[in-house]
Amino acid sequence: MSPELELLLCERYPQIFRYRRLPPTEHSMGRGFDCGDGWFVVIDAACAVIASPYLGAKRHYEWMQEQARDGIPEADAAAIRVARLQMSAKEQQLPSALQVKEKLGTLRFYLEGGGERTRACAEFAQYMSEFMCEICGRPGIMLSDGGWMRMRCEFHDGE
Repeated sequence: MSPELELLLCERYPQIFRYRRLPPTEHSMGRGFDCGDGWFVVIDAACAVIASPYLGAKRHYEWMQEQARDGIPEADAAAIRVARLQMSAKEQQLPSALQVKEKLGTLRFYLEGGGERTRACAEFAQYMSEFMCEICGRPGIMLSDGGWMRMRCEFHDGE
């Protein structure tokens, strides 16, 4: 994946991609995203669903702070503390990406933690990649070239 798209994912979901900053000798995410740009949208969508409980709690906390600045009585210090604690709890529940790569022609998104919802998102991302060109994201088909499997559209079938 291009460095620009990798950076965008890491900026949008820093908790999920916390290991991306580590050197490759310390963690497999240190090698980056080992897949094409065409699967960016699938990875982004999976991360959005995975992170949605935390992002919702974060928005609520920020809203409570805004209400307090505006002098709304419901946004007292205790309510803001509760909102901050809920946000922190949701953040702690976020999984960490262990590896994002192409394997046997499809996307593999390995995550640590997060439970059933996280596993379902990773599996759905893999499933969606079975229909998308890894290079550009257009509808694609599985091609085999000397034992190597790859998803390609009609425009990239030679790459």
